[in-house]
Amino acid sequence: MLRHLIVSNFIITIPSYPTSSNFGIIDSTVKMEAFKMNLLFSISDNFTEPLLTTLFSIRNNTKEESYVVYVLQKEELKDNKLIHKFCQQLQMEYKPIIIGKNIFQNAPASERWPESIYYRLLAHEFLPSDLDKILYLDADVLCINDLSLLYNQNINDYLY
Repeated sequence: MLRHLIVSNFIITIPSYPTSSNFGIIDSTVKMEAFKMNLLFSISDNFTEPLLTTLFSIRNNTKEESYVVYVLQKEELKDNKLIHKFCQQLQMEYKPIIIGKNIFQNAPASERWPESIYYRLLAHEFLPSDLDKILYLDADVLCINDLSLLYNQNINDYLY
């Protein structure tokens, strides 16, 4: 279950309640899986190039070796194959997530503020339930420093 969604300057903690999978004593002898940095973006067809630039800057400036890139989109992007190939070249795993046409159809949108800006509001509804943490970034940022310091912050006790 997604417990932490980091959105720009805000950290949203989604309460988790004891279930059979997360309740009880943690066995410290269990080996952890290889670390993956989960990244979340929300774009429309007009924002493919900025996304690729952002991914390139992350790959060049962040020391993590394994990335999973989730991209929220209304319908399959025209450049999905290009994004997939680019991610493969950067050794990143690309996972497009189709939101559908009707969810935000009545939300105010313009050329400057496209409908895709709203997708992050319901990201937890579309992301895999086994995610614990994901970092949301706007697709037009340049990462000039290592993101792992931000991503690896202990945010267990934060509500926002």
